[in-house]
Amino acid sequence: VAMIRWRLISCLTAIAVQTILAIPHVGASDIDQLSAFIEHGMELWHVPGMSVAVVSQDEVLYQEGFGYTAIDDGRPVDAHTLFAIASTTKAMVTAGLLMLVDEEKFSLDDPIIKYVPELHFSEPSLTPQLTVRDLLAHRTGLPSTDLFYLQQMPLDQQLTRLRTVPAEAGVRTRLIYQNTMFEIAGLLIERLTDLRWHQFLTDRLWHPIGMLETYGNRGEIRADQSFVKP
Repeated sequence: VAMIRWRLISCLTAIAVQTILAIPHVGASDIDQLSAFIEHGMELWHVPGMSVAVVSQDEVLYQEGFGYTAIDDGRPVDAHTLFAIASTTKAMVTAGLLMLVDEEKFSLDDPIIKYVPELHFSEPSLTPQLTVRDLLAHRTGLPSTDLFYLQQMPLDQQLTRLRTVPAEAGVRTRLIYQNTMFEIAGLLIERLTDLRWHQFLTDRLWHPIGMLETYGNRGEIRADQSFVKP
């Protein structure tokens, strides 16, 4: 429920941001309206804290933190507070893979076993069929295997367990949200570049566009940095 509330207020904030950007000249009164809108939404949906930035092309028009990192004993949220971005990472991993497609390192329609040959499924015919594009489009036909992730199971063990997971649908017949496939997509980046997916994105995406406080590994967060625990 908390995640749904956070996503909803985030969506409403995005709408408000688009409205602000549509104004030819953004002034102090517009910023005040946006801040008031965010604070009102947080109150309505019991969101303890959030950070908002408005970026137009290469210019940061607005950045502000609201509330606290936790309901009890939380620190004030500011523009540098770190938040877990969860499945937003999927878009970034996909962007990284598309960079490698542009460099002709691989094709989205290559079978994934070309790069991850240890990957096998309970339905033998599925193994050679699945392409990288299928993984990114959630159309493998496999059900959710989030339990693997929640158990903090290493990816090599997850790959072994996938051999026992029966498909719920035929490949490319249904959209079934599948997180493990994106872990495999991250492994593909590593196989193609010899860098962990988050190291590759740091070097090729995050730092080049100025995202200097973005991390793919919580262990990289400094002790002096404020962050919101998921």
